[in-house]
Amino acid sequence: MFELVLIDDKREVVEGLSRAIDWKAMQVSVHGFFSASEAMAYCMEHPPALVITDICMPVMSGMEFTKSLRAVHPEVRVVLLTGYDDFTYAREGIRLGVVEYLSKPVDLDEVQSLVAKEKACWEEQQAEREKQVAESARYRRGLPTLRSQWLKNARSAQPPTRERLQKDFAGMDLPLQAERLLPVAVRICQGEKSDTDLMRYAVENIGCEIIGAQFPCAAIAAGDTELLVLANYTSSSLLETTYKMTQCVRQWRDACKENLHLTFTAGIGMPAARAEELFPAIAGAERVREREMFLGEGSVLPAMDWQHVEAVDPALPAVQEEILKALLQKRYDRTADAVETYIRALRSRENADPLQLREQMLAFLLRIYHEGRAERCLHVETLIDQFGQVHTIDQYREQLLGLISYITGSRDEGGATGVAEVKHYIDEHYSEEITLKTMSELVHLSPAYLSYAFKEEFDINFNDYLTAVRIEQAKHLLTQTDLKVYEVCAKVGYKDKKYFTDLFKKHTGMLPRDWK
Repeated sequence: MFELVLIDDKREVVEGLSRAIDWKAMQVSVHGFFSASEAMAYCMEHPPALVITDICMPVMSGMEFTKSLRAVHPEVRVVLLTGYDDFTYAREGIRLGVVEYLSKPVDLDEVQSLVAKEKACWEEQQAEREKQVAESARYRRGLPTLRSQWLKNARSAQPPTRERLQKDFAGMDLPLQAERLLPVAVRICQGEKSDTDLMRYAVENIGCEIIGAQFPCAAIAAGDTELLVLANYTSSSLLETTYKMTQCVRQWRDACKENLHLTFTAGIGMPAARAEELFPAIAGAERVREREMFLGEGSVLPAMDWQHVEAVDPALPAVQEEILKALLQKRYDRTADAVETYIRALRSRENADPLQLREQMLAFLLRIYHEGRAERCLHVETLIDQFGQVHTIDQYREQLLGLISYITGSRDEGGATGVAEVKHYIDEHYSEEITLKTMSELVHLSPAYLSYAFKEEFDINFNDYLTAVRIEQAKHLLTQTDLKVYEVCAKVGYKDKKYFTDLFKKHTGMLPRDWK
């Protein structure tokens, strides 16, 4: 509400103005003071929109009041009340930014008209300010998407000049200089956590805090579980820069293990001294990160240590043919043996280009899918989605064996019964620690097979279904019981109250405490 402060050492003036005009009808809140010093104490804590003050008052004059107030709150508008012999103050009032002066005795219509005009101006300013705040909020909300889109587009664009890159950084509110940049490409090992946005946000915050203590840096979401960190370095020694960043990233990884109970794999690119070198350096960081295929999740891999790359072994297709031959002949014992031979061959290619190797591995899965006629029981999108979560040889082995198992035993009574049993178990035991691995052991199916089958049977991923059940149960407990939020958190299977709170808000749009 528009707030007006009236100041005059004559009580009848303040009380007369307060009562003679229907301020409530004008939607104006009025506060009256008989001393400038008392008014000053109030206005410093609660700056009003408009002050109407007498000039000549004991202890502190209206001029002194105006000067002191506007030094701290220059946005407050001030109107002076003057007697017939006070016009010598007009010039000083203008210098102090006084917007108007009124002669005594005051004309009530003039006062009302002045306040109405000031209120209309204030409301217009408030509307403009709210518009700017809303636009700023929309801009801030859109920054992650803007940055991600920039990264996506930049991969196929011409190398940027320093001026172009600096302009891009400024437009995305990235506190970086467009030279001497070191990229770190991170892939979060998702495990059993299903909310990738929250997980990535938490990992990003920890990383920016740790790396930011050593390097000016910023993070960009490069995918659901991927981050790119760009950092400015100062050392002229590439070895020293890479070593220092490697230590920071390992500290970051260890902090995520301790606080978030997850890990990540990171590739540290070569330092890019010039803007034109940045995107090749990013590609190098992403490429070296793929070596987790051989070294396992949680690796921190500087590109400087992996400069030599061998081609993919052309002998691998021969091993693949053995697997397909045994599968089509329904010689499942030989199929399993051939898979193990294939996995050993993959492990031996640790110096191969990991991206080329991934392409070959996916191509082989698709070949098994088509030649094994899996389309009769499995959507190809499910297969590709599962492969997107494969980042190590062990995970690939599990998926390959799961696919073969699904093809050979698809829609059999045991598999269908097992999947239904898992869904029923989640519905009844959602408060327990449930993972894909524990459920697969419960029903004697491989995790990969269970993941395929669950998605095909119920058209929802295992983790997404588990989360949905827990959130629904939490909503019920919050509305139907007097349990505290932390108690509800524990009863629906979550140990971390903050993670539960963020997850609940993401799915419902409200905090748990507000759902009650």
